[in-house]
Amino acid sequence: IVAAAMYLILSNITSFISYVFQAINETKVASFSTIVNRCFYLVVLIACVLLRISSFKVYLFFYMVAQGLSLAYCLWKGRFLLESKPLELKRSFGETIASMKVGIVLTVSNISGMLIMGLARIVIDNFWGLNAFGEVSLSLSIVNFALTFITQASMVLFPALRTVDKNSERSYYRKIRDGLAVLLPVAVLFYGPLRWLVSIWLPQYSDSLIYLAFLFPVCLFEVQTDLTVGTFLKVRNELKALLGINLAALLITLLAQVAALLVFGTPMAAVMASLCGVASRYAIGTLYLGGVYADRNPKAMACMYLESLIFMGCAYFLSI
Repeated sequence: IVAAAMYLILSNITSFISYVFQAINETKVASFSTIVNRCFYLVVLIACVLLRISSFKVYLFFYMVAQGLSLAYCLWKGRFLLESKPLELKRSFGETIASMKVGIVLTVSNISGMLIMGLARIVIDNFWGLNAFGEVSLSLSIVNFALTFITQASMVLFPALRTVDKNSERSYYRKIRDGLAVLLPVAVLFYGPLRWLVSIWLPQYSDSLIYLAFLFPVCLFEVQTDLTVGTFLKVRNELKALLGINLAALLITLLAQVAALLVFGTPMAAVMASLCGVASRYAIGTLYLGGVYADRNPKAMACMYLESLIFMGCAYFLSI
């Protein structure tokens, strides 16, 4: 708990400065701060595993050091921000309220989006205990690690798309949406090698990696949603629409989780319930933007779902 409290301070300050860099179109700085964090911790993680260090305190310490390095980099690159004079009190209150009107909607929207997958962790931990949670959490962490790097592209897309006119905006939406529909399914080819490597590294978790088969499609839908639906709704300043889409998907996830508990009563069903929420958010968002731009592509959407179902079926019933 103490470590979490300390980490929140470091993380919030880093995030604040990172968002400022994004706002002034210095996305490379924001992205590189994340790379510094992840790469340093990855190196330490591999070293600790090879040295068979079992104390969780060591991992927590270096996790905070990684975040501290990210913050130090942001502070150094943003030292001009620290030299700025503060605004007068009356004006700062006005600016704060104006920011909060937009920020609260976006914050609730982001939390709703995070809860779609987060509900699976909460449900599994409460109903099946820490062992089942650990098995699912490993697969979720692998997926989240991949998503962290992939979704960095949205930071570059957003400021670039803010400068284009409405006609070009529609064209870019179509190209990005259809391009991702073709490229993203290639990611499932990494499932076999990744599962093989992790089973060698953590043999005690080899059986539980079957969850990875049902979480891999999360990457397909989350990346498509983040890079197209989320980015283009922010470009259009339709934050209430984004909130509505996320809340609708969260409601579907809640209903699916209830059904998973009452009908199936297994951790796998809880994972599938969250996958339903992620897939529904992609569908609702894509259909909404397709209507806005008068450019729907139901065949591409149908292919994404069909490819995911075929992959999950093959990964579950066949050997690697």
